[in-house]
Amino acid sequence: MPDFYLGTVLLEKNRWQSRVPSLRVSEWVGRMAADGFCGIELWENHVLRMEGEAEALQKAMPPVAVYNMYADFSDESKPGMEQSAAMIQRLQPKGVKFNLGEDAARLPEYRKNMLAFAEALPAGCVMLCEVHQGTVLEEIDAAAAFFKDLPAEKFQIITHAFSSSAADLQRQFDAFGGRISLVHVQYVLDGKRVRLDRNPAFAKECLQVLAANGYKGGFTMEFTEGTAEPGENIEDLYANAILDMQFIKQNIQKHKEARQ
Repeated sequence: MPDFYLGTVLLEKNRWQSRVPSLRVSEWVGRMAADGFCGIELWENHVLRMEGEAEALQKAMPPVAVYNMYADFSDESKPGMEQSAAMIQRLQPKGVKFNLGEDAARLPEYRKNMLAFAEALPAGCVMLCEVHQGTVLEEIDAAAAFFKDLPAEKFQIITHAFSSSAADLQRQFDAFGGRISLVHVQYVLDGKRVRLDRNPAFAKECLQVLAANGYKGGFTMEFTEGTAEPGENIEDLYANAILDMQFIKQNIQKHKEARQ
């Protein structure tokens, strides 16, 4: 069974507005471990802007598996890059989620700073590009060209496997191949984030694409039903994240059994 992570941004009500953290992740880690998460994808404000959390999370179980940073690798973002790099050295995650900026004319600048940042990471820590909308690597072809000459063991790709279609997911595998090493789990139906079991046929189709391409990476529960909805409730979000994780686990197990 692959690794499953809880993205702490999923629980954070201030994720997009003030970005001031409203919860201590260290108070949730025991519960996460008991419920089957083997790691955390840490929204960096939960440690950079919360006193005492760095010390607590250095010893956390489950550990910080992915560090979610927000510097865009522009020259003016270097102070943020330095702050993130120092925290990554303390927490020793396996990977760092990142995105580049939005100005195509500055791509050489972003690349230069990204490469320098990657050189300073702990041994074995990989760069995980989210190829996000609103960035210079939004398009699959542009991202594939950007990473073509960079080592796949160091520069890898995050896919939002349930965000468009099974055909689009296959296009990503055709372009990136083995670089895809993390799935961000969220599903939008009729303009609202919902659980995967609201449309199980679609979710299973996407899981089939992952299996057909030999996907062996992890899954981060990034967003789920109730995210940014009126009356958003952290307990409901957490419960829905667990249901999404269980849905994926159950279907991966069924696929394995069918092959035996």
